Amino acid sequence: MINEEKNRARNSSRITFITKMNKRQRLSEIAGAYGKNISSVINEVLDHYIELHKWQLKHITRGVKEPGSGKFVKEKEVEDFFKSHT
Repeated sequence: MINEEKNRARNSSRITFITKMNKRQRLSEIAGAYGKNISSVINEVLDHYIELHKWQLKHITRGVKEPGSGKFVKEKEVEDFFKSHT
């Protein structure tokens, strides 16, 4: 148990930020309901935020690269398609 705490402390960094009192109170209530401390809840939130934005950025970057990769139909082909089907 002591080794786990030392390991966690070694791999941790302190962050200080300002938030509204009601937000802190809600976090405290959520943490208490799950038998956790506020730091644990905030770390879970940060993990979800990081994963979500990592996923979004990956897909945005991929989407930006696709037009130059030849995977898109050229405008002329789209126009010709609609002309032939109207």
